[in-house]
Amino acid sequence: MNPIFIGGMGGSGTRAFAKVCLAADCKMGKRNPTEDAAQFIDFYNKWVTSQKYFNLSALQRKQMENEFLTKVDLYEKECEVGENNIWGAKNTRSIWALDLINKVLPDAKYIHIFKDGRDIVYRGQPTSLLKYRPRYEQQRKIEKGLSEHQFWMQFWSVHNLEAYQYGSQYMPGRYMWCRYEDLIYHSKRTLDCLSALTGLNMKKLDITKVLNMKRATKNLGKWKTFSPEKINRLNKLGYEGLVHFGYLERGWQ
Repeated sequence: MNPIFIGGMGGSGTRAFAKVCLAADCKMGKRNPTEDAAQFIDFYNKWVTSQKYFNLSALQRKQMENEFLTKVDLYEKECEVGENNIWGAKNTRSIWALDLINKVLPDAKYIHIFKDGRDIVYRGQPTSLLKYRPRYEQQRKIEKGLSEHQFWMQFWSVHNLEAYQYGSQYMPGRYMWCRYEDLIYHSKRTLDCLSALTGLNMKKLDITKVLNMKRATKNLGKWKTFSPEKINRLNKLGYEGLVHFGYLERGWQ
């Protein structure tokens, strides 16, 4: 079994990476219009979208793990996976379940996708994720009193850094973070890195034939049209993540 999971915040470009994996002959089952693996959607609805994921008893966690493995078995059959096949599943919410995936599928690879938070903050996110807002505010990871857009900017930074820290520490060699912008503007280098992680042969892929480039580049860098005051506020709220992932220079003012 050679599973690949793809995830990240909504609007980060996970759909494009799923298409790239498909073009490289990665086995994928039934998918919805956003390329999410349909088999896992109800699982994430039940366990991840609600706050319960962070407040499970030992018995509940065991139940969740068993349900996830059942989904994996069904998905493998759906994909008609052979002995030497690599299968993949894209679900944005899988980014919340890195610890689950790592525990029950110790050979799984994870591709963590994100896009400049300043570009997706006004796109909006699933309102279900707002359930997590009190938790982050209580832990003082996110400021209280922010507008919804300001909250998403700070959440983008905190959430992606948390996922990066977990993946880097507990899934070395099996976790990779990747900027959507690099797939678009530095595709050869990005595809080489993805090939090394996944074992899929992506080196000869032509990204312009896999993706609709007009659509893929739409709104990239749109944040640059915002007012200086709005940009400054977003930079401050997302500072740590923007700097860490190479979107902003440290010491920016």
